[in-house]
Amino acid sequence: MYSEDYSLIGTNEVTVRPYLEDYPDHVGPAEAAELIFLDPCAAPDKITAPAAPEFPFLDNYSAAGVRVSPAAFSTEPSVCKVAYECVKLTYLGDGLDNDCDGDCVAGASGSPGGDEDCDGIQEIRNFDPATGSFTFQTTDIDKYPPGDYEITIRGTTGSGTQIADETVVTLTLVDPCPTAELVNVEPPKFEDIEYLIGRPAIPVDFLLSEVVQLDIPHNCGEIKFEMHNGLDASELDADLFSFEESVD
Repeated sequence: MYSEDYSLIGTNEVTVRPYLEDYPDHVGPAEAAELIFLDPCAAPDKITAPAAPEFPFLDNYSAAGVRVSPAAFSTEPSVCKVAYECVKLTYLGDGLDNDCDGDCVAGASGSPGGDEDCDGIQEIRNFDPATGSFTFQTTDIDKYPPGDYEITIRGTTGSGTQIADETVVTLTLVDPCPTAELVNVEPPKFEDIEYLIGRPAIPVDFLLSEVVQLDIPHNCGEIKFEMHNGLDASELDADLFSFEESVD
């Protein structure tokens, strides 16, 4: 007898009744017996986590994020299903652990699954227990500094006695700032000025954010300004020109 029909698991009654082939109405006494179909995964023999990938998963704080998908765990018997769990997300720079789940959607303060104020921050941490895949996306370079992060994934099998194993996958967040570019904001915020020598100074007020900005939506530090002569790139005479930053 052979079957892969797991709906048969449990106790079934089998009745054996003899009869004459040529005279099917001639029936003998029946004998009954129980046939018990056992769950091969009630006490599985083994579960084995896959080896860690040779190369890390990479992301540079992109809008799409990254989906980390380790190879499937193997079991003995091989038919046993595996439930996956993300144990921790560890930043190797300081050894601190982060939760594997929790979404923060830009502009939505206290969004479901998040434990902090999410205003202006896009953050997705989502783990799929059915496949063991982990989706990660963030624009918060301060909370998640560039570097290596270890994702510890546990696989568990067994409908009765459970056994488990773990694997570690590395996610590398690449600093986007070294390749970022400063771009002019359109339209230009400066106009040509005529100044009559000896007259009072002419103030030119402008917002730095209206002059230039990064081409990526990340915090790469403060943008500083210097003023130079456009003809030869020399520094302007400090007695004639002054540049003052103010924060309102």
